[in-house]
Amino acid sequence: MLSADESDFVADNLNYLRREQQRLNERLAAPTKPDAQTLEQLSRRQAGAAKETKLSVPLVVRMTATGYDAEVLPAWENFPTEDLHADTARMNSHLQTYIDTMPAQYYWVHKRFKDRPEGEPSVY
Repeated sequence: MLSADESDFVADNLNYLRREQQRLNERLAAPTKPDAQTLEQLSRRQAGAAKETKLSVPLVVRMTATGYDAEVLPAWENFPTEDLHADTARMNSHLQTYIDTMPAQYYWVHKRFKDRPEGEPSVY
């Protein structure tokens, strides 16, 4: 049996956790869009850095009845460029073609919406 102080402590902490969970759910439900500067910092060297040859070689892995098949595709030519938006569109286009060959496996690997609000049905 908990003392009154211990019971109050537990209740306060549970209330805090519920508020934080609600705040997190609201943040996750809100649309997010990273700004171009953040994306550029993640994908490119800082200005003034030495130029080097970059090679983007796609690797597509498929689950089969006997295990996995890995396919190494030809390197993307002229990638990346100085145009962040064109590079992003090109990358998304390539990804979409890979996903289109095995959409069920894409969702199997990337269950973005596995946590749903209470009462909401699973999207999977």
